[in-house]
This record gives sequence, structure tokens and C-alpha cells, in this order.
Amino acid sequence: MKNMNKIIQEIISKRDPFGYYVILAANNVEVKFILEKFKYKGLILDEIGSLLIIRCKSRRIAEKLIRLLALKNLLVFQNP
Repeated sequence: MKNMNKIIQEIISKRDPFGYYVILAANNVEVKFILEKFKYKGLILDEIGSLLIIRCKSRRIAEKLIRLLALKNLLVFQNP
């Protein structure tokens, strides 16, 4: 697995047109359990099959979420 800081930097360096950080994760119960910890933190969730798209305005929250998901191998990486 890549260095954690490199993973965070890769994801944080890109934003969608509305200024949200976009995190791709597996769509499963474990991810949803983790997201419960961030319930009122302004996350926007979109489910597309086995993929969960998480949008977040806060850099700090995005970094915490990326760390938790990466430690459990629940992040989905997109090839450019």
C-alpha cells in the first residue's frame, strides 16, 4: 500500500467543480459504520452499485475519513 500521506495528497489535490473533496470507497456495511462517526459533518453520499462516492467540503474531515478507510483497505483508487 502506498504511503498514507501520498494517498491523502492524491485525493485532496483534486476537487469537484463545486469545491468538494471526492472520496471513492467500497459500498458495504463496514464503510457505512465508519461514516456513522461523521454523520453530521456535511458529507454527501452517492451510491452507485458497489461504489460509494463521498463528497466533503472540510479538508480536515476528508483527511480523517481517508485515513480510516485506507487503514481498512476500503478506498477505491481511480486511474487517471
